Amino acid sequence: MEYFSPTFGLVTETDPCTENGGLFLAQYLADNPESIVGRHIFMMKMSMAQLSSGLYRRSAGHNKRSVSHDEITGMMASSYLLGTLHKNIIWKQLKENFGAYPAIVMDWSDRLPFNPGNYYAWGQYANSKWSYIYAPLYFVNMVISLSKGLGDTSSKLMYDLELRTMPENWLNTMMKSYFVSKMTKQYGSDYLLKMRRIYFNREKDQFPLFKR
Repeated sequence: MEYFSPTFGLVTETDPCTENGGLFLAQYLADNPESIVGRHIFMMKMSMAQLSSGLYRRSAGHNKRSVSHDEITGMMASSYLLGTLHKNIIWKQLKENFGAYPAIVMDWSDRLPFNPGNYYAWGQYANSKWSYIYAPLYFVNMVISLSKGLGDTSSKLMYDLELRTMPENWLNTMMKSYFVSKMTKQYGSDYLLKMRRIYFNREKDQFPLFKR
């Protein structure tokens, strides 16, 4: 099974055309920031998915759905880890569109802003001081997500990615410490692998996100 796709990012065996390939690739890069393969796949995916300056589809293979919060986070996190300019031009697009990201507009909802808490992490990647306005909402959203049951790991994995890849400052360090404490109590010291095993429960042992 070839998990790395220049079209989609990091795919799964059960869904080789996954809409979250960019997010999964960012999670892989958070584990392996020096990966030459990871960098190559990211640069290829972004090049193929580009619509115009700062606007990217989910992938070159997805033309019928707008970019999700998950995929924006994946693009921003990967760009920050790899030191590319994508994070800055995506942030510029978000500001110019009043918080929306209308890549492949399907209906009026595509021009609505995302949950305000999302702009904290995205702004942190772009080194924006304005991001701190959204920090309280980001923390409240995180507390709510971390209180969910053991089988609900999607948003927890998202916070793990963000807190491991955002710039290191006192606020992010504090929130990361809180996150680690909560997840350790819920899943044990190997909480990340356990959460991934739950989320990717149909994948085999050789799936890249099972190897750290």
